[in-house]
Amino acid sequence: MRTEAHILIDQTISENLPLIDLEIEMFENDGLNIEINQHPIKAYASLEWMIPPLFFAFFAKPYFVGFLNKAGEDHYEVLKRWILKMNSKFRGHFTQTITATKSTKKVDKDSNTPNNFFGVYFKTPLGNNLKVFMPNCNSEQEDIKALSDLLDDLRKLYSKPESKFARKIKGLTDKVYEELYAVFNIDKGKWEFFTGSMLVKHTMSR
Repeated sequence: MRTEAHILIDQTISENLPLIDLEIEMFENDGLNIEINQHPIKAYASLEWMIPPLFFAFFAKPYFVGFLNKAGEDHYEVLKRWILKMNSKFRGHFTQTITATKSTKKVDKDSNTPNNFFGVYFKTPLGNNLKVFMPNCNSEQEDIKALSDLLDDLRKLYSKPESKFARKIKGLTDKVYEELYAVFNIDKGKWEFFTGSMLVKHTMSR
């Protein structure tokens, strides 16, 4: 996801679905560059066909190293409020998984990831994209706490690069453009972080 914008919003549109109010006006601020892309819905071709999120938000490196340094803490609170509001709006929604007829690894259609109508990506200082899977806690208040804690930690990647959390993320991979994933473990009550291959192994071992 290469963009000159601070924030990239990618929205899937369909004749059968009304356009979602993304409430972008919450971000209004001089000097903040927001890019919005819209495209028709389509499936990703693979053994298991995954219908993508209705929209995702990508927060690029310039947002953290440039804009936030000037706008300060107040705008970071706006970011948190927006993500929490979007999570609340789509809480409990599912993306659709269509299993290919020749696939040897069938997907349990009752185990689709909740809240995946809404995706959030952050660019790490090393250049990795970190995808945050929205939590599926027992209550919305637990969702709010989990996301708030994660967002506070994510800012440390830039503001405190030698923090324990920043070192944990750096230690996941030495491949600059490998995608990373954040998944909230409800049983343990904490966020877990994976590379793509680690996430596959983790999912298959459950």
